[in-house]
Amino acid sequence: MLKNKKEIGRNIKKIRKQKGMTQLQIAEKMNIHRSTYTYYEIGKCDISAVKILALCEILDTDPNTLLGF
Repeated sequence: MLKNKKEIGRNIKKIRKQKGMTQLQIAEKMNIHRSTYTYYEIGKCDISAVKILALCEILDTDPNTLLGF
């Protein structure tokens, strides 16, 4: 079952905080605006598979963990 955007966003935020990173740091590494990254965390917009993989690399995690599976 596919997780909803808000659940995925909560997972992303939790892992980011565990890694001690800010939204701005992540956004800069992803080459996106901080507000776009914030939308991912609050579940306001969809995140592409490419961006999920980029986040996994930045946060040193795997897609299943990031997506909450």
